[in-house]
Amino acid sequence: MDQAGRGLRISDGDLAETTSPSAVCTIFETLNRTGVKLSVFDLLAARFWPEDVRLRELWEEAQEEYPVIADFEVDPYYVLQAISIFTASAAASCKRGDVLKMTVSQITSGWQPVVAGLAEALVCSAMIGVIIPKWLPYNTIVIPMAAVCAVASTASGPSQAQPNDKIKRWFLVFRLGPSLRARPEQSISQRFRRAEAMVRRRRTA
Repeated sequence: MDQAGRGLRISDGDLAETTSPSAVCTIFETLNRTGVKLSVFDLLAARFWPEDVRLRELWEEAQEEYPVIADFEVDPYYVLQAISIFTASAAASCKRGDVLKMTVSQITSGWQPVVAGLAEALVCSAMIGVIIPKWLPYNTIVIPMAAVCAVASTASGPSQAQPNDKIKRWFLVFRLGPSLRARPEQSISQRFRRAEAMVRRRRTA
């Protein structure tokens, strides 16, 4: 079985036919703690499998619908981090623990806006000369940019009128800000909150 966990195979003989989906997810998590390397994406794919949320299928479909995401070799974990801060009901956070705590409703409500926002950010970044992954100032820049674009996707009026200019401004803000290498999750969340506040101000202007 490797539907929920990439690269991890469990033969049919290893599990009883009556093994519940939730028990299978527990097995995946236990194996991860005992030495088999599974990513956060793998763990959530296993956890959400019983809820009929197929993260790996969603990710494949996202790359097919928006080829620029595949072109920039985006880590699917970055999408989950962007969803975590986009859908947060309290303080936005993309720390590993907070991503692992995400609910099905966060995935179902945040997946499409964030994926579309990610694609928009990458396309507009390419328009200003960032056409290959290594030209991004740092890979994790796509996390706050995707989340902010998702917020802006429901905007109306001037805040949505010039998407290219919007991405240019945000890219420069993220690019010229302090490096994300030190305490990256905290820095990402802070930059998202600042950019989100800017979007909301423009909505009410």
